[in-house]
Amino acid sequence: MSNKRNVGQQKNPDNSEVSGSSTDNEKKTIKRTRHIPSVTDKSWDSFNAIRIKHKETWQEVFERLYDYQDFVEHLFVLPKEVNRSSKMNAATVQFYLPWWLSNMYRNFMKEHVDNLPDIKQIQKTVKDGTPALVIGAGPSLWKYNHLKMLAESDFYKNKRGIILATSHTLIPCLEEGIVPDYMLIIDAEDIMMEHFNNDIIDKYSNRITGIFAAHVDPDVLKRWKGEKLFFLPAIPDITIPNVQGVISGFFPKLTEFNAGAHVGAFGWHIAQFMGCNPIAMIGLDCGFLPDQPIDQTPYYPVFRPYYTTEQEMIDKCYHFHTHSFFKNNSFTDDVHYSFMEICINMAKSGNTIGVKTHNCTGGGFIDTPDVIENMHLEDWLSKFKSTTPEVVW
Repeated sequence: MSNKRNVGQQKNPDNSEVSGSSTDNEKKTIKRTRHIPSVTDKSWDSFNAIRIKHKETWQEVFERLYDYQDFVEHLFVLPKEVNRSSKMNAATVQFYLPWWLSNMYRNFMKEHVDNLPDIKQIQKTVKDGTPALVIGAGPSLWKYNHLKMLAESDFYKNKRGIILATSHTLIPCLEEGIVPDYMLIIDAEDIMMEHFNNDIIDKYSNRITGIFAAHVDPDVLKRWKGEKLFFLPAIPDITIPNVQGVISGFFPKLTEFNAGAHVGAFGWHIAQFMGCNPIAMIGLDCGFLPDQPIDQTPYYPVFRPYYTTEQEMIDKCYHFHTHSFFKNNSFTDDVHYSFMEICINMAKSGNTIGVKTHNCTGGGFIDTPDVIENMHLEDWLSKFKSTTPEVVW
């Protein structure tokens, strides 16, 4: 079967060719031949599925494209080669934008916003050679008891570096006896309150600096007793045009910052922003352990309706990997795969300015040793024993 569709002359509903009129002096009909070049089945079927979903004829589709041509023109300035990260960024912005704006209004619009504490306060605030450890909430964090290992280390006990914990890991950190230097949150959903609705947060948050996207849930801000720093997540025009300009107009003095659409990648960027080097990562699997049922992964309900069989969905949307260094297996989906790409790209940018990144997760999908060096966490922590005054990387 051919993998291309070829649409020839445009037909009227009665199957006749579309014709136009000549001048009043000419009575003959001028036939206008319209031709759409052949396209792949994948492109055709995907677009046609959208048309069918909205119950529009092809004539209505083209009229819609004409009516909204200023918006459609944006499609032609987007890059022709679109990777998973670009697709995910665009989908994320479109989905969350109403939520972001609502939270921003509830958080700040009734107050003066010019003097919000800005993350710029921590830019280049650590001395050269200060290491950082970013803690994500991937399954390896629990499988390898990394929090217990960190709590018992000289790195933590003797404050040999900076610890940045995502909101997902804050309560587990505190329960293990680890009070991180920074807590990071970029998500807008009210479900994030689950990470803060605990007495242990009330007890320790005044010792932690919270770094918040301006659009976080208002109840989270009310619950947080510690220092707060804010930023505006940067949304490139290449993702969604003009959105950043509108949001920036609300907060003209707040720093726009690349959060990477992933809080783990954001943690790396904050560490680099502070001047930390090297930067180690734990819990940033960007995937799942092999015993995780696929139908219990977070995006399974999103993917499944678009495929006839589960196996077809797995073949299209999931990826499987044996780690080159840690030698264990994991799998991931397209969404988390895009997060992995973001983490790698950030580390790659760090390499250009001499910032070293270490993957101490113990597995997962980050496996580019030419960009991010793999290292067991116990080996990384051993460099900070009290008998080692200077750390040489």
